[in-house]
Amino acid sequence: MKIKFSKNPELDFFSLIVGPTVPTKQDWFEEDTRDFYIKDGGVYKIPKDTKFYIKRENSSSYKAFKKMLTEEVKKSISDDDFPIDQENSVEVIIHVTMKDHNRLNTVDVDNLAKGVLDALNGNVYVDDSQVHNLLVSKSIHELADSLMLGVRIISEENSWFNDIMLAELEEEESTEKDT
Repeated sequence: MKIKFSKNPELDFFSLIVGPTVPTKQDWFEEDTRDFYIKDGGVYKIPKDTKFYIKRENSSSYKAFKKMLTEEVKKSISDDDFPIDQENSVEVIIHVTMKDHNRLNTVDVDNLAKGVLDALNGNVYVDDSQVHNLLVSKSIHELADSLMLGVRIISEENSWFNDIMLAELEEEESTEKDT
């Protein structure tokens, strides 16, 4: 079976990258279960209710992923319209799929976004400050880890986020007591 992806015509930038697990900075460290640590020749006890973390041996995966993603993003840019000028605001949509159910439930969605936004910065848009709206989602996909990115230039009138309403504001009629 063949699958064809077509870029949403409202997007100014689109990329689909299949294969890499999106690492996060939280992947750099793991909890150390020892109840002591050694520093400057002394042995120190760790209080029971304190978590102690150590840097993982493979913590360079975040930097390697960011470098790979930056290269993939640069390959996806085909014209001189990038990076998007600083006077333009953008919204970024990031969707990460993963095969590992445990990872889905333990990785923080905001940490998934950080490395991706770093790779877009300076390539798709000039500066992170241009990002006015950010949507990050994660889901299980049984076949492959993947990363789907979309970026679009926005104005106050055309943001996809305009229709999201968290609260409704309405002016109450004043009574004589209010005056």
